[in-house]
Amino acid sequence: MAAYHRRGLHLDASQIYAYAPPPIVTGSFDVDQIQTFDFVAVVNTVGQLHEQLRNNPS
Repeated sequence: MAAYHRRGLHLDASQIYAYAPPPIVTGSFDVDQIQTFDFVAVVNTVGQLHEQLRNNPS
């Protein structure tokens, strides 16, 4: 809700709010990192990132 109220971000029918970069990379849930993205693109990209981190936790 902060992305909508504080930052004025609005969604189209196929969009979602997501962090850029994602919290798994930064460790931060700062509302200023939230942006609007296409749902399919986010699910695909974040899924790939989580898979990479799970297989190579370095």
